This record gives sequence, structure tokens and C-alpha cells, in this order.
Amino acid sequence: EESGCPFDPGTVCEQWMNRVQESVVLDRRVPFTARRTRLRWAATASPEPGTGRIVLRVHEDGLRTVSLQAPPDLLPLLPEFCQDLALHDWLLSCVVGLVDRAGIGRRDRESVLARLAPILDHLLHLWMPAARLDDRLREYWAALDQRCHLAQQWENTVRQIRDQTLLREIGPGPERRPGEVPRIRSVRLP
Repeated sequence: EESGCPFDPGTVCEQWMNRVQESVVLDRRVPFTARRTRLRWAATASPEPGTGRIVLRVHEDGLRTVSLQAPPDLLPLLPEFCQDLALHDWLLSCVVGLVDRAGIGRRDRESVLARLAPILDHLLHLWMPAARLDDRLREYWAALDQRCHLAQQWENTVRQIRDQTLLREIGPGPERRPGEVPRIRSVRLP
């Protein structure tokens, strides 16, 4: 049946997400909030056998667009690749946003760590890009990561979180007067 309206899977997904989030079955105890992101992609067959290309663009409104070229035999696998990319892009965006909102350097350490706890409890263990993909798609992840540095950004953010946790274990530093430059002291790490 033709309705004159094009099918928009993004709108359908958004409606279902809203229904799930509004469900009375949920306990409403949210460990964190995160901005929604959307990934739209298009793929074409490579003009030359055995070649491929991937271009990721990040737009300000949470939209990401991906343009892919792949050998014809890989085209059926690209939806799975894009799902994995969307998950890891959201995960990275979410963790970076939560770290920014934690107020490192602006709040006391305990407040910062309370805001970082949901990352440790719910998100860090999820980072496994391309782990479930066909081996032939891993080179696309490698190419994307080489250009966009997703893994490096993830590792830097995780290191920042772990540093905050380590600083709590070390304990508070000596009290300083306003404007006083702190002395550097050595700390032995395990």
C-alpha cells in the first residue's frame, strides 16, 4: 500500500525507543543520562576488486554519517559493521560526555568519583570494536581508527578515569594557600 510517505527507519527506531523509555515496567532508577546519537550510512560497490573506503563525518546535532565503498561480496555484511560502529561511537560519546560532566578539577574528588562510577559500573567493559564482526571487516575498523583515533580517545578517557580513582587511593594532597604552586612529589605506582 502506498501512502506517499517514504519509509524512515530512524523515526521508527526513535518511536520505539521512546516507548521503551516510557514503559511502566522500568524502575526509573537511571544510573546516567546520555545524549542520543544517530548513524546514517550509505554503501556502494568498489569500482576495483579488493579495494574499499570508509569516511565518517560527525555533525553537531548527534548525527554521524558514514560513506562506504566495499567489494560486492562484503556489501551484505556492512549493516552489521555499521551497527558495531554506531554502538562504539555512542559508547565513546557517552563516556566522554560523562567525564566532562564529572567536573574533574572543578569539584572535590569524591563528587567527581561519584559521577564517574556509572562509567565504571555500566560502560567500560562494553568497548570491543569489531570483536563480533567478520574478519574481512576488521580492516575497515583499522582504517577508520587510523583516521579518527577512536581507540586512542577511548584509552585516554579510560586512563583519565583510572587516574582519578588512583588519586583517591593515594589520598588528599597537602593543603595549599591560594596561588601557592604545589611541589611535585614522587609516587610509586604498583
